[in-house]
Formats: sequence, C-alpha cells, structure tokens
Amino acid sequence: MLCRVLVSQFGYYDMWEVFSVARQAKFFMSICVCIQLLKIIKFTNVIIPKMSLMTRVLAKGCYDLLFFGIIFVMPHRHPNAIQPPCVLASAAPADRPL
Repeated sequence: MLCRVLVSQFGYYDMWEVFSVARQAKFFMSICVCIQLLKIIKFTNVIIPKMSLMTRVLAKGCYDLLFFGIIFVMPHRHPNAIQPPCVLASAAPADRPL
C-alpha cells in the first residue's frame, strides 16, 4: 500500500490490480463459454444426428484435450506472479535535488 502511494506521488500509477481483475474475468468467461459450447454440442447431437461425429471425435480425444488444457493453463495461473515488486530506482532521494 505504501509503495502505491509513493509511486503515485512521482506521477506513475501501476494499474496491475485492474488488469489482474480483467484477466481473471476473461479466464472465467472463457470457461463459461467452453461449458456452453459443450452443452450446445450435446443438444445438437439429438436434434441433428449427423453432428454426432463431432461428439464421437471429442469423446475419443477428451483425455488429450484435458492434458493439453492443464499443461497450457498451469504456467499462466500463478497468483503471486501478477503483483510487481515496488521499485523506486528512478526516484531521487529527498535530501538531494534533481
């Protein structure tokens, strides 16, 4: 909290919290979209029998898709990697004029 106040006094404001919330919202929205697509696929199988080929292919490759999803998402979901360290290297000390 102190870091944010000090940095904003020098004219720099890092909006990492806003971007973090936006990133999380995009992530959860994409999960919801994937679930909705799977539900649509399930119901189109009943309505249009020729669409069952898509479901059979997904059923055969579901474990590969799950493994790919875990490997792809794992490095991007580290919660502590979002917050940047507080560095004021460019700020001049108070006892020294610019």
